[in-house]
Order: sequence, then structure tokens, then C-alpha cells
Amino acid sequence: MTTDSPKEELAFNEICSHLNDLQDHVLEIEILSVASCPPGPPRILRDGNCIGIPKTLLIPAFKHALDILALGRSPQVGVSAVEKDAHKDEISRVTIPIEVTYSQTTQHLRLKATAIVLLLAPEHLTAANIRKRHLQQLASTSVLPSQDPHVSEHLAHALHHELNLLDSLQTSPLHRHAKSPTLWSHRRWIMATIPAPAILDGRRGMEGEYEIVHRAAGRHARNYVAFDYLRRRMRGAQGLDSCADEGEGESGRGKMIVAVPIETLAAHALSNPSDTSRLSFLQHVLHLHTLHAHHPPDHNPTTTSQASNVAASTVQHILTTALDLRLRGAAIWNFLRLALMSQEGAGVGEGERLEMLRRLREWRDGAGGGGGGGGGGEAADANAEVEVDANRGVYARDLSELCTAVDRSLRWIAAKGVDLNVDERKGGGDT
Repeated sequence: MTTDSPKEELAFNEICSHLNDLQDHVLEIEILSVASCPPGPPRILRDGNCIGIPKTLLIPAFKHALDILALGRSPQVGVSAVEKDAHKDEISRVTIPIEVTYSQTTQHLRLKATAIVLLLAPEHLTAANIRKRHLQQLASTSVLPSQDPHVSEHLAHALHHELNLLDSLQTSPLHRHAKSPTLWSHRRWIMATIPAPAILDGRRGMEGEYEIVHRAAGRHARNYVAFDYLRRRMRGAQGLDSCADEGEGESGRGKMIVAVPIETLAAHALSNPSDTSRLSFLQHVLHLHTLHAHHPPDHNPTTTSQASNVAASTVQHILTTALDLRLRGAAIWNFLRLALMSQEGAGVGEGERLEMLRRLREWRDGAGGGGGGGGGGEAADANAEVEVDANRGVYARDLSELCTAVDRSLRWIAAKGVDLNVDERKGGGDT
């Protein structure tokens, strides 16, 4: 067994003293390289809730934290045989009842160690599972027997700290944390396992969850892991990741959708049209929105019409933006293909869908001449207004690529059996 140096223990204690503020605040943590640190010995920089931790200070603290976790698996600190067998078998199986004989001081030290380990190594499964076990033990002993269970103050305190830690790690400018499958899985486990009143007390529910996912997606482009977490949260009826606030069936889905405004989702998706994870999540929400509207809890037929209008206006806005800004990315055109292919694609009504297809077809025929080489009347008129030859070439190339994308989308939709009311070229099986 190795002995830690005083330097490692001092670094560990200094970082822990700042992470203690997670009980009251969500922190923005950044790991500073040697070039980013001021001259002199390494020290933590603090500006309000923003913390800069030098990597030269974090690595010794990380080594000390690993030694603490290793000591926790030895008999000297009183680990029960049940826990030793669980460690040897598979630590990820945290749903089994586990008897742990740690003292309160030792357990508190282990939780501090896991926080520092996850700060540098977000895929450290052992550290995440130690925190799961701690919450699971509190939940199993803290719920009072009643029809509407209340959670003890101790568990609520631990949950608040845990979610603040996850919020800090997943939204900070760190290298891998925003897209870490282990951290998002840990968050999903908390929401699905711990009683909901303790989680939602003082928090914003799904609206707050979407805000965290949105910020994490800003840190890491195409963050499909974060949006998959949110999609699972909205599938409470499946019983996989259900929380007490999600409800069952279509009515439960409707409650989740209301908390995530479709207009906000569309605006965020258009702010980065190459982010396929945002656009696929928007399509998922539109689909669920339509499913809920076809089976409204109040059986009001007006609800179905309103849902169709919301879906149509959203798709229409994205289509207009794609054409006006000459967006040629595969992500946004894949969204439009699926939305216009059928009524089930994004909940667009039949009349609105055919109108958008007509508009898209006319734009293709007028601007691109069938998606060929960027010719046609509109392209020629537009090019005539460009004074610089270089700009004219850029515009022609952009328009040609856009016409190709529009033409491919129309032929792909036609290949799926949708009548476009136009003579399509054969061989339209492009995907």
C-alpha cells in the first residue's frame, strides 16, 4: 500500500474546500493548463461561482482520491464481506441491497474522493456507483411510511448536492463531461430511482432538465447522449426511466411536452442547423405532441387542430429559414424530409404538408432547374446583382448545392410513395 505525500493531501483538501459550495450553488469549473495559470505555485482561481483548477494541482488530488477509494476496499476500514463480494462481482449492479459498515466520517471522505475522481475522469464507473450506493442507502432508510411519502431532510440535502455536482460537471467547459455516458446514466438513475418529491422540491422539473441539456449541448456539439437522456425522461410510460411526476400513458407525455416549449426547441435547433441531435429531438417532441393531441385528456377536438397548427408552423419556419439562408447541411434536410414525408413524421396536417411540398417543388423548378447546376431564372437574376466575381462564384456554388439537396429530398420523399404531383426522375431511391 502506497503512502500519499503531503502535497497530494493538501491539493485534495484545497479542492474539496471549494467543492463544498456545491450544496448552495452550481459551479462553473475549468481545468487550467500550465500556460493558463499565473506565475508562482499552483493555486485555485475563484471568481464568484466560476472556479479555475490548475491541472498540476488536480492530478495530485486525483491520485490521493484514488488511494482513498482503494483503501475503502480493504478490511482495515471496516468494509463488510457483502460489499467486497459486490466489488469483485460487478459494482454496477447497485440495485441489490448492500450492507456497508463505513463510519460517517469515512463515507463522507469517500464521497469527496469520488467527486474529484469524476472531475478528472468522468467515465470512472466505480466512483459513480459509490455515489449511487450512498443515495440508495439514504432512500431505503429515509422514506416514511405514508400514502404520500416524504423524504427526510438528510436525503433531500444529499440529492440537492448530487444534482448540483452533476449540473456543474455537465455544463462546465470541461473536455468530456458534457457528453459522458456515465454521468448522464447516473443522472437518469437518480431520476428513476429516488422518490420524486425530493428531486423536484425547489427545482424546475423538466424545464430545468432541458436547460441543463441545452447548456451541455452548447459545450459539446451533436450531444446525442444528453438528448437521449431527455428523450428517456419523456418516455415515462415505458416504465424504463419513469419518475413520479411523469404520469402514465399519453397524458403523462403531454405534461412533459408542455414544460419544453416547441418554439424554444426550434429556435435552439436553428441556432446550430448542423446539430442533428437537436433536430432529431425536436422531431421527437413534435411527434409526441401530435400523439397527445390525437388523444387529449379532455377529448376536445380543438386540441388536435391546435397541435397540427403548431407542428405546421414549426416545420414551415424551418423550411423558410433553410431556403432563405441556403442551408445545405444533411441534418436540417433530413429533418425536413421526415417531416414532409407523411403526417406522422412531425404531426403536420395533410393540407399544410402538401402546401409545403408544392412550395419546395416550385422553388426547386424555378431556382435550380431540377437540382442540376445552379442555373435557372432566379439564380441568374441573383447572380446578375453580384458585383464581385468571387462572390458570384460562391453564390452559384451555394445555390447549386442547395438545389441538389432540395431535389434529392423531393425524390427521396417521392420514393417513399408520396404523390408530389410532379413528374419525378426515375431512380429516386437516394437517401
